[in-house]
Amino acid sequence: MKKILMVTLVLLLTAGFIFSSEVQIQPRKIIITPEQTSTMEATIRVNKGEGSVYQSGEPIQIQFEVNKDAYVVIYDIEADGNTFLLFPNSEQRDNFVRANQTVTIPYGYNMTVGSKQGKEYLQIVASTHQFASFNAWTQSFSANP
Repeated sequence: MKKILMVTLVLLLTAGFIFSSEVQIQPRKIIITPEQTSTMEATIRVNKGEGSVYQSGEPIQIQFEVNKDAYVVIYDIEADGNTFLLFPNSEQRDNFVRANQTVTIPYGYNMTVGSKQGKEYLQIVASTHQFASFNAWTQSFSANP
């Protein structure tokens, strides 16, 4: 059976979006560690900087890089625990990213902060092998077996 080296980086970034909220759900702190050591690194940031406060309706941009060619997926985890896929998306369907290339979300569209209050987190997952595929009809992703 062919072993697939999957390097998973989980970087939780307090993406700002800090509003007053009584309920604070903390993201799961599960980190998948590959059997083999890797030098894969990923960085992710928002336009106002880590820990910034965003107001409802304010524009937001996310930028990220990886230090090796990789397939990347980025999730937004809202304060209530709902999770949404930010990248790839209907405008940026190819999740293959070249090493040291800065990718900006959104690209070709605008993204604004919603009205839900609370702290949100961004999660980036990077792998040297494709692990998800985009279905253009449903705008959803599925894991490859």
